Amino acid sequence: MEFARGHFPGYYNIIPNGVDLDHFSPDASPIDQFCDGKVNILFVGRLEKKKGLNYLVEAFEQ
Repeated sequence: MEFARGHFPGYYNIIPNGVDLDHFSPDASPIDQFCDGKVNILFVGRLEKKKGLNYLVEAFEQ
């Protein structure tokens, strides 16, 4: 929490585990449409410049 305050001013709530482990589990089967041998890239987050998503898009274009 102190690290976040030092780098990103604002109000924060800590969520110890944001995933409902009773609903999602590592034993889940892969989704067939993503098992075609191609590379899949997933971005989860806010679309903000400081997240650096532009670097991911530029790298993907290459």
